[in-house]
Amino acid sequence: FLFLLLKVFSPRYEINDDIFISMFIDGQMADKSSYILFCNYFLAAVLEWLYDLTSNAYPLYSYFQYGLLFLSFTGISYILLRRCDFFAAVAAAACLLGAFAAECYIWLTYTKTAGIGVTAGVLLMLFAKSETPDKRESRSCLVAGIALCLASCALRTESFVTGLALLFPVGLYEMIRNVRSSGQKKFRAAAVYFRPFLMMLLLAAGLYGGNALMWRESPYKEYKD
Repeated sequence: FLFLLLKVFSPRYEINDDIFISMFIDGQMADKSSYILFCNYFLAAVLEWLYDLTSNAYPLYSYFQYGLLFLSFTGISYILLRRCDFFAAVAAAACLLGAFAAECYIWLTYTKTAGIGVTAGVLLMLFAKSETPDKRESRSCLVAGIALCLASCALRTESFVTGLALLFPVGLYEMIRNVRSSGQKKFRAAAVYFRPFLMMLLLAAGLYGGNALMWRESPYKEYKD
């Protein structure tokens, strides 16, 4: 679906923020910098290093967004295929791609990309804690979900936090349902269920705190303020 869209349409950045982010990271603003007002310092530092490694030959910031979007929509489609009847899953995935993926792929913006990423990440983690997957599949989905959430947090923290807030009722319902159906004590079952989510939140808090610390020591901190 992504390949088809890119063959038919010419993608564009929806807002100027993404253009400025890529220009600061790849050096179009006279000097490369990892201090970007709109995204995490560590993401910008990794992208800056990759730009240097490839001699600015590729639009890596756009590639990062496309990679995050592709993995996110693939993850959501995978959950549908695992939890629903095949034809129902294909129909739901087609509606998802037609309604959301086309808009995100053609009109790139880091706000939408981060929002889709955290949504897919949390849903993969919730799927991993359900009764459907085996242990190996569960671990893989947990790792993928945490990675998508952290990438979203690094891209745009506001979208990450908003996505978590919107998905909190779903997660709370799933945790209560899981605790009630488990034979363990309620508090222990809730703690075991919430443990990977707590790990993800701690890592995200580390990203956010590290970014704030780097800005505090930067020569551009007055712009951040």
